[in-house]
Amino acid sequence: MNRARRITVGTAAVLACTGLLLTGASGAQADDRGNGPLSSLVTSGTLTSAQAIAVKSALKAAHEEGRAEHQAEKQNARDAALASLVAQGTLTQAQADAIAAADRGEMRDLVRSGTVTREQLRALHDALKADRMESREDHRAERAADTAAVLADLVAKGTLTQAQADAVASALAERPGHGGRGHGSRGDRR
Repeated sequence: MNRARRITVGTAAVLACTGLLLTGASGAQADDRGNGPLSSLVTSGTLTSAQAIAVKSALKAAHEEGRAEHQAEKQNARDAALASLVAQGTLTQAQADAIAAADRGEMRDLVRSGTVTREQLRALHDALKADRMESREDHRAERAADTAAVLADLVAKGTLTQAQADAVASALAERPGHGGRGHGSRGDRR
């Protein structure tokens, strides 16, 4: 995680904690809906509602920033795949431009109009598929690093103890669909 991103994540955590101090515990308790991986930690007394809200807010800020970066990476991969297919002669530059300008739903229209063939779109799909598999693993590693950085920042700020941060990390790792031991991690879906 780069320095600017760590600073942004840390700032979000500080703002979340400041907001909790200003709204008080009653506001934090009202926001705790009793679901999600942190609710059992609140129920067991490992975390207070205010701490759970601080963790959720900081993780959400980190996730939103990571989402924007991930979208930019996906767009860059698509642009690179299109450029490669143009260089190989699979697509013309005009076809690549039409594909780049189209959203997912408009791809059928490109085929119907004869702008591109199904085979050309399949070539793009195949070029992106290999990149997606590699990118997915990188994205998971980045999310895990972001979570660790958020928790470390909350410990450094005194919002959580190290034991609480470890409990949060464990609870988050157990979430279904997030590569933990829960049901059906995203890597298993096809």
